[in-house]
Amino acid sequence: MRVRIVREAQGVVDGIALRQYQLGKAYDLTPVLAEYLVAEGYAALEMRETRRSSRPRPTDRRRSPPHR
Repeated sequence: MRVRIVREAQGVVDGIALRQYQLGKAYDLTPVLAEYLVAEGYAALEMRETRRSSRPRPTDRRRSPPHR
């Protein structure tokens, strides 16, 4: 799971020092650790890694407006 650190984390969870995660940075973590950090208010879920382009893709199923 991808999370962004929103508050400086402290302590150790399952042998992992939380201080290593830097404020404002995003990390790919195990679901258990990510859920813990979110539940404790140290992180927020990242929904996407990058912004999507608004340009239609060949596999896009949206219909085009009818031609006049």
